[in-house]
Amino acid sequence: MKLSLSSFFPNSSKKHKTRSISRSDAPSFGSATTASSESGSTPKSVLPPCDIKISRRDAEAVLRRFCPDPPTEEEVAALEAAVEELAAGEASAALEEIREAFDVFDVDGDGRISPEELLGVFAAIGDEECTIKDCRRMIAGVDTNGDGFVGFDDFVRMMRGNARNGWS
Repeated sequence: MKLSLSSFFPNSSKKHKTRSISRSDAPSFGSATTASSESGSTPKSVLPPCDIKISRRDAEAVLRRFCPDPPTEEEVAALEAAVEELAAGEASAALEEIREAFDVFDVDGDGRISPEELLGVFAAIGDEECTIKDCRRMIAGVDTNGDGFVGFDDFVRMMRGNARNGWS
């Protein structure tokens, strides 16, 4: 992803050089071993509210640092909007990675992880000591509705560190 300051400030002075910030896309933690989502939809209820924001004062300070001319209201607003857009994109990308990881465990694609599916994943990675009883115990640690399965919402909470006990 490349962000160029000139894209935020088309009316700024030409006296300064355009600086760009780049970030290479790191591979997804589940990219090599994941299956694609059958449903293709991701529940939006599990997305946390975006808490990455930039205050008007901070936006002005950033612009003053990079631009020789005082920033205009339009430039400050453009930077604030760009930060919000970036935060929303990062949240969406993170949720897609969690969905890919969930799909690895949800072998039958029914939208929930059973103790048998969890046991199958452990067996596939070579953990022969894990039992179905262990899997039921692990699932009970994250299952919020008590149905004996891990739904996607439970999985998201676990991955974000908000589960009761987690899979450990």
